[in-house]
Amino acid sequence: MTDSLVVNFINNTVVSNDATASSGVLFNTLFAPNASSNGCPTGQTPPCTINTSTNQPAGLVATPNSAGMTATLLPLTVTCPTGHPNCKSVSYPLLANDVFWQNRSFHISVGALSPQYQQNVVTLVPTMNQTATGQCASR
Repeated sequence: MTDSLVVNFINNTVVSNDATASSGVLFNTLFAPNASSNGCPTGQTPPCTINTSTNQPAGLVATPNSAGMTATLLPLTVTCPTGHPNCKSVSYPLLANDVFWQNRSFHISVGALSPQYQQNVVTLVPTMNQTATGQCASR
């Protein structure tokens, strides 16, 4: 959440969200090479080759408000409601009766060209080799 002054996030279920951070390193479209990355590796200047994305959040995220929102609020007297601290600078939601479970964050690593598959080897990190979880037995 960003640029959201007063959000009440109540009675929600946020379960099994997987963020793969795959937009930048897999797609060579306008601005995509730098998406989901920390920018050019040390010593390289744009345009550069980025082979590893950066983990992106899965679930619920609160971020600092944009520069435009912050500039708009600066001259105003804003009283943040109870449960929404620092609402002028960060979009913290009020959380109540929510379930957050099994949200996972990954990133993509693009390896060398594989002669066997005639394409670059793409790896999801960490690998998805977790055993099944969340099984409930009836009693």
